[in-house]
Amino acid sequence: MRLIVISGAKNSKKDLLAHRLANNSDCIWIKPYSNRSVPVNADPDDRFIRLNDSQLDDKMMKEVPLTETVVNGNRYVFFENQLKGAYCVIVGDDRVVFNLLNNYKGDMVTIKCHSDSEKPSPRFLMSDEEFDFVFNYDTDDYDSLEAMII
Repeated sequence: MRLIVISGAKNSKKDLLAHRLANNSDCIWIKPYSNRSVPVNADPDDRFIRLNDSQLDDKMMKEVPLTETVVNGNRYVFFENQLKGAYCVIVGDDRVVFNLLNNYKGDMVTIKCHSDSEKPSPRFLMSDEEFDFVFNYDTDDYDSLEAMII
């Protein structure tokens, strides 16, 4: 199994890249568990599996978390038992990438996603050079990227 981890700033189109990988190959997009509240007009195919704080705490006591991050008071947790299939895609910020680089012992590829409309964020701490691949969704060739990682 290969874990593909995508990070990027707001509006970097990292979710679009994850959707494309999941739809065009054998990749499974792994969604984090989160205590984040449901936004008004939320997409039914939301990016998170929502639990309240006590439910998330209970799950963390029973299952092995791969990584947990907190952003603006919202917790995001990926668990080992979510990894199924030949290729799994995780979308997260640089802290998720950093935690997985230090804790995950399996086959992993990291991608920093950019777009012409992205908004810089102080949450992103890793330089492009620390990623296996850097991909600009607006200008780079998707098929070449897919061929290199799948």
